[in-house]
Amino acid sequence: MHTLLVGNCGMLQGGFNLLPDADPSDGELDLLLLSADGAVGWLDTMRNLVWDNGIKRLATGGKVAESSDSATHLRVRSLRLELMEPRVFEIDGEDLGETTRVGITIQPGAVRVR
Repeated sequence: MHTLLVGNCGMLQGGFNLLPDADPSDGELDLLLLSADGAVGWLDTMRNLVWDNGIKRLATGGKVAESSDSATHLRVRSLRLELMEPRVFEIDGEDLGETTRVGITIQPGAVRVR
């Protein structure tokens, strides 16, 4: 894995749904783990995001995000990650520097979503 995205809201600007199962009121965090390597891996990632969890999901009424060889979708209530070497850590696009440990939890009901 080279990229881990964690969120509870999956819709990006322009209507692109990166975390299709994300719901800010469900008390769970949605994860997207990317492990694409080379052109074939990135094509698989794009197919997964655009086709499997986009067009196909809309057409078939799919309810659960599909994973692929290079894009894995998971749901958790908390996450603790320890890395072998420092990596850049960002929150909402803001670079917070490098770290080797990350702990993320969700507090269900902490924010009222209307």
